[in-house]
Amino acid sequence: MKIQASTILSIALTIFQSAPILFATTEIEQHRLYTPPAPQASGGISGSIAAPQKNARQILAIPRTQQHKAYRAQLGPDGKTFSFRGLPMDHYDLIVFYDDHVYEGIRLSRENNSLTSKDESQISTIIEKSEPFFTIKEIHRLAGQTGRGSDAMGFVTFARDRKAEMYDGPVIRSGMRRTHKLVFLRQVGPGWQIARTRDLYPIWIEQDAKHNLRPRHTYSAKLAGIRVTTQMRTLDSLDLIETNDEE
Repeated sequence: MKIQASTILSIALTIFQSAPILFATTEIEQHRLYTPPAPQASGGISGSIAAPQKNARQILAIPRTQQHKAYRAQLGPDGKTFSFRGLPMDHYDLIVFYDDHVYEGIRLSRENNSLTSKDESQISTIIEKSEPFFTIKEIHRLAGQTGRGSDAMGFVTFARDRKAEMYDGPVIRSGMRRTHKLVFLRQVGPGWQIARTRDLYPIWIEQDAKHNLRPRHTYSAKLAGIRVTTQMRTLDSLDLIETNDEE
């Protein structure tokens, strides 16, 4: 018995429309986005989150010496326990994503921040003009050095508050989009330029969850500089709410 394409599309749309309000990219997208564990590496990180008392959606580990890489944690069924395996030796900064909040411990600069207000204004303008698909850009943190040839880095939310569509196999995905990115910048003389970006956690958001386009943000030193050698590193239970850290 042959099934018409219109019937398949109708079934697919029904499944799509019944999906959660906030949902992540497909496994294919995430497979391409994240760094696979290193088979020869025996190091890793495991831990649990005591607070907030809700399910984390994603936890990433960023190696300080190779910040273009992002390792994805294996989350427990409760969304509060996590583990990374196959991590090469390095210091790692973690990022914890919730629907409405992101906690991170990214080291944006090796040296003390010396950006001037002029630098910050130029960088803000450059980021705002970048990637016009996204109608919202919110710089949560920014640090670097001033002067020609210097570098800077920002932790930024990119979001689109207008409907977008994407074909993912037979299923049409539509809704608003949100992601967080590490933005790497360089001062080239006349001004700042974006050298590259590192996409972190792109998701689709439906109208009922529009308030999550601008998630809250918290820097936490508890997530910063976790040293990994050749063994698993078990962290103390993390209370991310009781934090008032400055880098």
